[in-house]
Amino acid sequence: MVVVVVVVVVVVVVVVVVVVVVVVVVVVVVVVVVVIVVVVAVVVVVVVIVVVVVVVVVVVIIVVVVVVVIVVIIVVVVVVVVIVVIVVVGVVVVVIVVVIVVIVVEQQHLL
Repeated sequence: MVVVVVVVVVVVVVVVVVVVVVVVVVVVVVVVVVVIVVVVAVVVVVVVIVVVVVVVVVVVIIVVVVVVVIVVIIVVVVVVVVIVVIVVVGVVVVVIVVVIVVIVVEQQHLL
């Protein structure tokens, strides 16, 4: 009778120890998986935020460069147009003065 009780107690203790070990292993595995998932999620969020910031900075730089190039082109075109207008007006004034001088000289010559 004592042997049966000892065997039953040993079996119960072994079963309890096995169940506790299995539960501890399962809990540790679940905790490790949850920690890994949380770390991966945080890394993904940080990477996405960094990528978005980099894209925004690149887009802003591109827009600024395009605006500066457009402004420089407009300024160059305006300066060239002003120079051309000044040259054309100067040539027209010189031609008019030459024509007037020629007419005056011819009038003096006719007298």
